[in-house]
Amino acid sequence: VTGEMEPLGAGRDDFTRYDPAMDTLTWGVTTDAPGMVSNTGDITVYWQPDPEDAADFEPIGVALRNATKHLAHYFVPVEPPAGGG
Repeated sequence: VTGEMEPLGAGRDDFTRYDPAMDTLTWGVTTDAPGMVSNTGDITVYWQPDPEDAADFEPIGVALRNATKHLAHYFVPVEPPAGGG
């Protein structure tokens, strides 16, 4: 064990989702359980009780609203191929 944690759902496409209609990028698992969701601005974090410490919680997912606004400067726009095919 190296002590380094991988990002939530690293390497698993089913754990990374983008909803273009809502412009929301989500990593990990979401929940509707009361008290297990926290919001700060455009970031929502989903939690679960820590299985090793009942007095603590661990994140299981994160959603970023207005994703294009927050992430656009990290990417280069890509044009579709001319003439198709």
